[in-house]
Amino acid sequence: MLSDLQLLLPSSREPAIEIEGVKVMQSPFHRVPLGNPLMTYIHVYNLTQDVWGKTLYTVRYLLAPPDADPGEDEDLLLEETLSGTSAFEARFRMLDLRAVDEGSYRLIVRVTDTKRNRVAQAERLIEVLE
Repeated sequence: MLSDLQLLLPSSREPAIEIEGVKVMQSPFHRVPLGNPLMTYIHVYNLTQDVWGKTLYTVRYLLAPPDADPGEDEDLLLEETLSGTSAFEARFRMLDLRAVDEGSYRLIVRVTDTKRNRVAQAERLIEVLE
């Protein structure tokens, strides 16, 4: 399972929180400037642990046109294969959009639990602006 996909903004003001050394706050906007990294945050729940207590999962960050069918016309921004020892993980990532054209997109975060071969995803509509 996944939480909602949250977009974050850099901030040094309260109620900013620090994640991986970066002070951020939740963004109320869906517009993203090309020159800034797109900061995302999700929680991954119920990862399968093997007999040694290890998890293994892949996270894919994708962009697709807003009207594309699921699984079609998806461009990969970042893919990570991760392991851990907890059934719960928080993922904070800065995504580089400099190679993306202006326009509207579905930002998709797709997580595959490799131990169980199950997939969950969260998505948000965003508008990339110059």
